[in-house]
Amino acid sequence: MDASKDTGNIPYLYRTGIYLWFFPKEKHTYSIKRFFSDNKLGVIKIPLDVDVFIPSKDMQELKKRLSGIDTFALNVKKNGGQVAILIHEIPSWLSSSTSNEPIGRGISGFKANISPPKDYKNWSELVKTIVNHFNNKLKLDAFYIIWTEPDLDFVWSGTEEEYFKLYKYAVLGAKSADPKAKVGGPAVSSWAAKRNPPKSRFKDKPFLYNFLEYCSKNGIEELGLTKIPFDFLVFHSFNNHPALWNIMVSDTKNWLKEFSFDPRTPLFVAEWSSWEGPPLTSSPYSSEDHDTEFVASYIIANLSKMNSAEISYHTFTTLFDPDASGEEEFTGNFGIFTHNLITKASYNSFRIMSMLEGNLLQPNTNDPFIYTIASKNKEKIFLIITNFIPTPKMYKQLIAEELKKKGYNVDELILLKEDIIKYLKREENKVLPEKLRLDLEDIIKKYSINYEVLQYRQENPVDIVIYFENIQGNKYKVVEYLIDTNHSNAFSFRENIKKALSEIKRTYKMKKITKDHVFNYADAINNSNNVKLEKIREETIVKNTSKCLYNLTLMPYSVMMLILQPEEGSVSKTLMPPTIRFVK
Repeated sequence: MDASKDTGNIPYLYRTGIYLWFFPKEKHTYSIKRFFSDNKLGVIKIPLDVDVFIPSKDMQELKKRLSGIDTFALNVKKNGGQVAILIHEIPSWLSSSTSNEPIGRGISGFKANISPPKDYKNWSELVKTIVNHFNNKLKLDAFYIIWTEPDLDFVWSGTEEEYFKLYKYAVLGAKSADPKAKVGGPAVSSWAAKRNPPKSRFKDKPFLYNFLEYCSKNGIEELGLTKIPFDFLVFHSFNNHPALWNIMVSDTKNWLKEFSFDPRTPLFVAEWSSWEGPPLTSSPYSSEDHDTEFVASYIIANLSKMNSAEISYHTFTTLFDPDASGEEEFTGNFGIFTHNLITKASYNSFRIMSMLEGNLLQPNTNDPFIYTIASKNKEKIFLIITNFIPTPKMYKQLIAEELKKKGYNVDELILLKEDIIKYLKREENKVLPEKLRLDLEDIIKKYSINYEVLQYRQENPVDIVIYFENIQGNKYKVVEYLIDTNHSNAFSFRENIKKALSEIKRTYKMKKITKDHVFNYADAINNSNNVKLEKIREETIVKNTSKCLYNLTLMPYSVMMLILQPEEGSVSKTLMPPTIRFVK
């Protein structure tokens, strides 16, 4: 592949996008500064529920609470990021419900906050106020996401069609404040999710499909529109096989075409992460992989496939773990910072992504478990490699979606589930219907599925050889950064971190140190070996042929960044993208 035929600028998708989950407090000031400094910011999603909607008593108080977000939002823009405002949960004074029963499941607020508004015109005015604040007053040109996961009854208590009406009036309010305001929805929990419970469905189709149909058949008379517009479509996805992004995007683009919308409409994955388990606490969101190198590898593999599938924006779940009681620092929550502000392996993956410079390259690999992202500037090649082995849970979802494409319905797949698994694992000479057997063999071939190889690769390192082809000059300096079990991974050193934090807390309670000292201590931990992004090797390689070979051994779920730079005096005119070949 000729480096002069690179694939263009590094996509915006590769910038660090993050969902805040809750608005930062005083103790997060240090972490925010570090996050801004270490990352090339992408979309930063700011929720309004906990700090603005739920505690407000009326519109005047709501306006004052909006101003509390100004400094942070402006700093996002100042540091090159794109603000996205999540308009989710409504104030109780606007709700059609008076219930003060807690929502539960780790969600803040009361049943009244997830109910439809009692007056949709007042709801429209509320959205108008928000857009006027961020777009017209602060000049942020923000994205506005209307609700989150309305397909779930514990997040939205109204019917599917009531959500569509909620979205319509939100668009009316937003576009009335600023005709160029960028509004999107429906932010479903999965692109294929159906409304639960079924009795509240618009039709027995995926929520996103029904949303598009509704928007195509209904207009906004006040704005002179014959269709309800959306500037981007939003959905979430957790713990999926990286290859699933192609199916998600293909379905969504086909639905857009079906209802005469532009198939090039930007797609925004507004919440995503791994979620493999097991839980470390009783929290419904706890999953050990959130704290380990597994999610670090998952991030790189999935961003690579998101880009090739043409996802436009993402906000990873989440920036901070919520506060936790007890002495345990690592609780399996979604944050890339722990609740005491220690950076996780996932943080270092985004740090690596932010080191990319120049134009994007497209490396080649013949290993289904090796995922790569590469770029080059005038002097250097940047190559990110991860050895990500999808889990059986991920393969089951991928295979199920492929079988649905071949005409099988959910009930059939549930009935045949055990037989299909046994066939895939070759546990017994299981006789399947001929069509199903042939369909499964097609899927096995397409994704190189072999459960024995899968299990082996999950437990053993892999040796790879990298061929840098047609590069000029003879000597190159290669720098390696590594995330794995023993490097750039605070979780592996959690007991030492736990003891250190316990001591600093004890000292603080005795009033021997200030809060600033506590935060500085977290900073010291984050700058220590094993926790910070570690540079593990720097060496010179000599090219003896037209190809420059480089050997690596990668542990399962490790992430490596290689930076290749010609040494002074070694001529370099054109850098070819690397071709990566797997050594069995």
